[in-house]
Amino acid sequence: MSVSNLDVAAQSDATEHAIHLLARENKILELIARGAALEKVLTQIAYAAESYCDADVRCSILLLDESGTRLLHGAAPSLPKQYNDTIHGTEIGAMVGSCGTAAFSKKPVMVPDIDAEPAWEKLKQFALPLGLRGAWSTPIFSSQSEVLGTLGIYFTEPGTPSDRARQVIDLLARTASIAIERHRSESLRIRYQKQIEKLNDTGILLAAERDLQKIVQAATDTAREFSGAAFGAFFHNVVDDHG
Repeated sequence: MSVSNLDVAAQSDATEHAIHLLARENKILELIARGAALEKVLTQIAYAAESYCDADVRCSILLLDESGTRLLHGAAPSLPKQYNDTIHGTEIGAMVGSCGTAAFSKKPVMVPDIDAEPAWEKLKQFALPLGLRGAWSTPIFSSQSEVLGTLGIYFTEPGTPSDRARQVIDLLARTASIAIERHRSESLRIRYQKQIEKLNDTGILLAAERDLQKIVQAATDTAREFSGAAFGAFFHNVVDDHG
């Protein structure tokens, strides 16, 4: 069976596409390995998504906050700042656009036509004037299968993504997961380091100080900082002249 020139050209195009994508993926992984700022890494991921989706799209990467209830801006270099500010802090839910729904359901959400989608009823007034007609969001999962955020794709024409675009987004979502987990681990390491330094400083103070009030205040301040409390109080018994 002979292979047509059209088939050969298609295979060649697919191979070239894969080579370019992997090369860009490697550069992003290098940024992560060098400890580049999270926003810089996510911005490069967003640009890669826009370049290899076979359509005119805009990418937005949102991060789930510590409470696990709201999505925060991560990177969206091709979307207006006003739009990014508007959706920053959006509470996730079963009918909250594409990204809010994807984070809540922990499943990809595809919306061919934003204007006709009930889940976009409260948000489409912000998207449609920008020419955003379709939307597709994929949850970003951690290595422990927890939702870290979403990778959203906006289409300038109603429609659904191609198979090749889905493969690209799956790959980039995994890359985003690596970047986010690396950032969280580093932030946690720095926090622990500061806590250890604070404990050492407090220990030195307690060992050298003779003023009871200063000792109690230092212990209270350290406990408050470690617990994340807004206020702290230290109550203790004292022996007066009458015992």
